[in-house]
Order: sequence, then C-alpha cells, then structure tokens
Amino acid sequence: MRIQSTTQHFVTGKNGLVVTALLVAFSALNPGKVNAASIISNPISGSTEPTQIFNAPLDGQTSTQNGDFTITRSGGNSTLGNGIDELTTWGFDFTNAPNLNKFLNSGRLKSALLTLTLSPKSGLITTDRLGIPGVGSIRVPQIAGTPAVGKIGTVQLDLLKNGFTSAGILGSLKSTVGSSIGLGGGQTFTVSNAENVIPFSYADDSIVSFAQLKLETVPEPTSTLGFLALGIVGMGSLRRKRQSEIK
Repeated sequence: MRIQSTTQHFVTGKNGLVVTALLVAFSALNPGKVNAASIISNPISGSTEPTQIFNAPLDGQTSTQNGDFTITRSGGNSTLGNGIDELTTWGFDFTNAPNLNKFLNSGRLKSALLTLTLSPKSGLITTDRLGIPGVGSIRVPQIAGTPAVGKIGTVQLDLLKNGFTSAGILGSLKSTVGSSIGLGGGQTFTVSNAENVIPFSYADDSIVSFAQLKLETVPEPTSTLGFLALGIVGMGSLRRKRQSEIK
C-alpha cells in the first residue's frame, strides 16, 4: 500500500514539486533542438578590367584600387592591373552580419565556403596561391573548375576541406593584427586587419573580380546535464518530504 500511495503521489504531483521534477528529468532525456549559426561576409567586387599603371615600381607600396580589391606588383611584370605578377588583397567583413554575436558564441566551424570569380591572365597560374595571410594558403590549380587563361569563371570551395582549420579561420576573424606577404625583389606588402574581418589574398596571375565567404558552425545539442541535475535534486527533495510524512 505504501508503494501504491507513493506512486499516486508522483502522478498527482502534490504541491507541484513532483510534476516539475519529472518534467525536468524528461527534458533531460529528450534534448531540444540543436544550436547552429551562419554568417556571410559583405560581397567584395571589382572590375574584370582594372585601371592599369605602367612601369609600376616593385616596392610593396605602390598599388591600384580595383573596387574593393587592392592590387600590388609582386614580380617581374611592371604593368599593374593587367593580372600578371600581382598580389590582390581584400577583407571579408562580417561586421554587419545579423547573426554575428550568436555565431561568435556557437562553437567550431562546420564549413567555410569561399566564392571567387577569376580571370587568369598567364599560364603561370599553375603556381598561383590564395589564402588568409598569417594563417595558410592553397594552390589555385587544385581548385575544381578554375577557368582557363583568357576566360572568366566562378569557383567555390570549402576552406576546411582544403587545409584550413576552424581555429585558424576563427582566430583571424577575431584578430586585429596585420600580416606581411613576401613579394619579388625581397619586398613585402603589409595586409592590415580589423575585428570581425578576415583578410584574404591572391597571388599572382589572375584578376579577381568577386569574392564572398560564408561561415557555418557545427550544430550541437542543447546542454542537458544541468537539467538532469535539477531533476535529481527535485526528486531527492520529494523523497525526503514523503519519508517525513510517513513518519
């Protein structure tokens, strides 16, 4: 009879404590929806035929602006803006992303999808590289769908599947420290950085006319450990209360 009485007490939820404890414990065994977030940078754009500067010095200082892209001479070709022997730099700005605060607190990356429009200008594109200064880079020829010399094409690739790490990308997003990139002739070019911006570079035989980066975090289940602990505490309190009533 005591067992029956105790069971009835659990079901009826006298003073609401039992019902609360049971619901909490049930919630712990049935996790809620997963938390994930994604952010997309402002689109970076420029012309497929930038303004050219002839006889540009290889000094790491002289540059021309192609829309949102900065172009600096990096090698033997002295015409700046023709897509040959050039370093192109820009920054993926996430400052205005609607989910930025949620994203910054949502864990490691699931994907980092880069979209890039290229116009290769030399057969030496086989030596081209792109990447995040101070973090890492990859060879352009390994990117599927890279357009042929003289053509314009758009490619997409997930940086996480091409040698980059979640820690490296997120570290760059949160950093304000600039990086130096080596040029020909022993010169260097300094790429600045700002909070919520990921600097990026392309070297050195293509014109880059569009770029955008989308970051997405790994979905993770909502925490249940705290709910389970609350459930156990509630059940323990009820048990002590019931034993006191029986006595």
